[in-house]
Amino acid sequence: MSHAVEDLRATLDRAQSRLAYVRYVGANTTIEQEAHDLNAEAARLVKEIARLRKEIESASVDPEGSNARGCG
Repeated sequence: MSHAVEDLRATLDRAQSRLAYVRYVGANTTIEQEAHDLNAEAARLVKEIARLRKEIESASVDPEGSNARGCG
């Protein structure tokens, strides 16, 4: 696995962990503005996670047997 894919997976793991935390805190807060802010962050994280998954998938596709993406 290339270093770029490893970095993307680490970023994905952090985003998923943050999303779980944001959802937990958002579900347990009684402050309306905080809940609104956390819901907005959760929506942004969901989009970021989807983007990261697509990037990982495209970076992981290896039609030639060697991650030829970006090679001269």
